[in-house]
Amino acid sequence: MHLILESTLNKNGILKTRNMETRTIKILPLDELGIIKQINLVSESKFHNEAGYILYERKLTPNYKFIKVPENKKDFKYYMEYPGQELFPNDDLDNLILLSIRNFYSKSVVRNYPLLSNVDIDNLTILKNRYAYQTTIRITPNFSNVDILKLRGLSFKQIILNVNVYTTLTSKDVENMAFFGYYSLDDEDVLERLTNEVLFV
Repeated sequence: MHLILESTLNKNGILKTRNMETRTIKILPLDELGIIKQINLVSESKFHNEAGYILYERKLTPNYKFIKVPENKKDFKYYMEYPGQELFPNDDLDNLILLSIRNFYSKSVVRNYPLLSNVDIDNLTILKNRYAYQTTIRITPNFSNVDILKLRGLSFKQIILNVNVYTTLTSKDVENMAFFGYYSLDDEDVLERLTNEVLFV
């Protein structure tokens, strides 16, 4: 990191100093490349009050990657905003997590950030630089539209995910916050994938 101080005199003879920082950007190793999902917790109230946000990391893989845009579709906006929000990957795990949050905060939305370089790691540190309240997301089987009598004697799994809610509110305001989600009975593998592919930070 280099700090540059540049001083000039304005028309009134007053010395003005402008400082700038230059940094070396280093791309992360292949197995560390990923994205950060930020779920902003927004309530149903007419004011759409935001209680904070949840952050989690997903690694980039051959099946979980940025959406490619054909060369003839790469316009000025594409280059100015790359990567645009619409180009970030999203799959069933992301949908399950978001729906679990929306069961409590129905207007919640997702913001994506790249995690490709040392600068992106610093940006993540800034996002985490506020009070964090620890809570859980409990993912249980979805028994709706199922004949419960046919399930007698069977056992099913629940997963409890520990998450941080980053907020400017006091701990008393968010101390009862908890989230609940549901997975399909024929997709129990989603629990293992949540454990292996999602890192809440």
